[in-house]
Amino acid sequence: MTNVYISYAAQDRDIAQRIQDTLSRAGIQGWKHDNGLKAGETWLDVISEAVNEADAGLFLLSPASARSAWAKREYQAFLSQGKPLYVARIQPLDEDDVPYLLRSIQWVDLSDNFDQNMQQLIQAIRGNQLPEAAPAPAAVKRSGSLTVTLEVEEDTDNQKVVDLISRLSEIGVRDIKVVNSGKR
Repeated sequence: MTNVYISYAAQDRDIAQRIQDTLSRAGIQGWKHDNGLKAGETWLDVISEAVNEADAGLFLLSPASARSAWAKREYQAFLSQGKPLYVARIQPLDEDDVPYLLRSIQWVDLSDNFDQNMQQLIQAIRGNQLPEAAPAPAAVKRSGSLTVTLEVEEDTDNQKVVDLISRLSEIGVRDIKVVNSGKR
């Protein structure tokens, strides 16, 4: 039986349950992070173990999941491990809000014609017709650290700097320094 880890935002819990139930009826084991914890377990340990044991990931794309730090960690884990990652859009969102690493993965639209498109997703998982996954960026694959220094002018638009830092963070850069070009 194929084991699929379902990554989603807490606000999308109801549709995540519907998807898990549909996968289960199709003979595909779907795991969601709210399946419960036993006494003494931590969310991080349980989620890490579930991601490592899963054959594939299913990211439920919505405005909330696109902003979720937890969901980002989960899809990054699948990409960095080279495991298949399926993306299912469950709510409309602006293309600019789709996380950078997920933009090159063909997704299934479950926000429109759920039953038919869910069958398409099930067939892809069953037939091992894997979506074309974006290669993990070099910064994610590296074992050493990568430092990026952004040299900015004093009159630089702060939002542009924040957006650039966010994109660098999405591809795995963890050490980012911002310096004023006039004070070097």
